[in-house]
Amino acid sequence: MSQDVFGILTHLEILSVTDNGLEEQAARLILMDSRKECSLLREALQLRPALAAILSHGGSCALCSQAFLTTWLECVQFISLRKDMKVSGPQSVPVRALLCSYSCFNQSGHMYYGVASV
Repeated sequence: MSQDVFGILTHLEILSVTDNGLEEQAARLILMDSRKECSLLREALQLRPALAAILSHGGSCALCSQAFLTTWLECVQFISLRKDMKVSGPQSVPVRALLCSYSCFNQSGHMYYGVASV
């Protein structure tokens, strides 16, 4: 099955990073599979540098660690300089984090805050 998805992607003229449809799902599948040690897709990507270059811009979700190409949700997490970085003073600073989906964002128990662009 992995080879079928790769074959579909190689026929695309361009892998759009603005369309979160089938291209994104195929990219996520390839990114996840290419992380495996014995991955046919990782080997195949070496033969297609243009596609590998597009996929190299992918990221990992700060919550679930799943791979993604298009940033779905940009967030911040406030960290305490005193506690986390051993710096004196009560300041907190925002640290950028990327999430793969609203499903991850809607999970309870995390300290990520969504960033809205106007």
